[in-house]
Amino acid sequence: MNRCKPKKLLGLLPILLLLLQTGCTIGDELSETANLTLSEVGIVSLDPGKVSREIGVTTDAPDWSCYTANSWISATKKDDHTLLLSAEANPSSSARLGSVVVTASGVRRQLTIMQGKGTEVIIAHAGSSAGSSELKITQWGETRSIDVESGTDLWTAKSDDEWITVTPYPVAKRIDVRVAPNRNREPREGKIMITLQGESSGGAEIRVTQSGVDWFILPYMNFETATRPDIQLFEKERGGAIEDESERFFTFSTTSSAFPRVVYTIYAGGAYLYAQVDASSTRLLLGEARLELISFLKENGFTEQVDENTFRHKDQRNLTVEIKPFFKNTPHLLFSYKPEQPVAMPTFETLPLGLTDFGITKEKVKEYEDSVGGEETYNYEDEYEFVTPPGKYQADGRLYLFHQDKKSGIYLLEKTRQYFLDTDRAFWSYKGYFTPTNEFMELCEKEGFHFEEYNILEHVYVFVSKEKGLTMGAQCKKFFGDPKPIIVLQINPGTKMIAHKTNRK
Repeated sequence: MNRCKPKKLLGLLPILLLLLQTGCTIGDELSETANLTLSEVGIVSLDPGKVSREIGVTTDAPDWSCYTANSWISATKKDDHTLLLSAEANPSSSARLGSVVVTASGVRRQLTIMQGKGTEVIIAHAGSSAGSSELKITQWGETRSIDVESGTDLWTAKSDDEWITVTPYPVAKRIDVRVAPNRNREPREGKIMITLQGESSGGAEIRVTQSGVDWFILPYMNFETATRPDIQLFEKERGGAIEDESERFFTFSTTSSAFPRVVYTIYAGGAYLYAQVDASSTRLLLGEARLELISFLKENGFTEQVDENTFRHKDQRNLTVEIKPFFKNTPHLLFSYKPEQPVAMPTFETLPLGLTDFGITKEKVKEYEDSVGGEETYNYEDEYEFVTPPGKYQADGRLYLFHQDKKSGIYLLEKTRQYFLDTDRAFWSYKGYFTPTNEFMELCEKEGFHFEEYNILEHVYVFVSKEKGLTMGAQCKKFFGDPKPIIVLQINPGTKMIAHKTNRK
């Protein structure tokens, strides 16, 4: 076997050293199948600031690639003949080294990247990542601390915007920023400049954006599947806070100065049917402000105008919003969801209004009940109750309520209530909540009783007939001791529901 003599080995030593300097092994050199040349070789020197450099790539291979293991270096293929090399600014007071590797068909070329020390470099951490140049602030304003990287403590920071206060702490490598609340509806922008002492430019610049005052708002809009946790999360994420919570009502304060409160009505079975958005002033629902509000509602899908104050959603056909500027000293928007009735339901042939001769005496009421088969069960000076034959609607009695005339002292009929066991004649159950059937609503409209409102507190649907001068309240109610709910129809004169005030002590 032939062996190399020492003298021959000494002759090969310079070649071996050269191969080691170029980063290639003997095996690499022998296995090269393509030419690969870079416009720069060895060490590439970069300035300490954020910088980019293009490096030419020449090869007869069908393709080439590049990579780096250093987080502060970016190496990308700009086109078939160009490597784009980028480096972040160096915040350190020392130079740093890295590398970029280019390969083509097994051929490998390596560049050493050397970046100068960053004595004059400033990097601010305004956001979640290093070098972030934007600070986002809510309408309420807040105070933030921003970390600053630099190879020197000889820097300062300021803002020319009067609503931004900046306090620099160079030794601690941070600045404190206090942003005042924005009292206007429009968002605003400002900036913070961090510069080396004695310099008026360069350094780092942070853009500050602050949202305007929240104005028009919507409630949680997914009425069909909403749960209390869904609503609570929605309000929390937009800055709302719980004011009150009960079996039916869920009240939140909001971040809007125009609509500071939302009251959700969600029942025990999960039926979410109403959301009341309270306005801070009646003026917001009138005049020019009203037109702006309507424009906002239309932009958010309420494009179909049902009447002067009511708008229907173009996609959620069961969802309406009513503008109510003069409702019991609480101007508000009422969002109402009417669930889809699954099947047709029977209803009354005609509305069972009963006795409507209001202002008559008890004796006249007794005469009427005797004529229709009523049986007296309870008699007090301002209340008179009768059991009636059930008939085809399963009637369960009538109650007459009286008020005492101040001049004569005689008790006169004020309003009536009729009870029916067959709830399907007027209501159907949606998630355990009883809502009027389509057929009952159509019958009311046919007989001149137009739907006026839903009294959330009393669970009463109110209908008014101006032609007859009557108001009807319909509800499905379970009385204490009864096995199930029944229909209650209250009739009184006028165009509003009358609350009965008893004389009993």
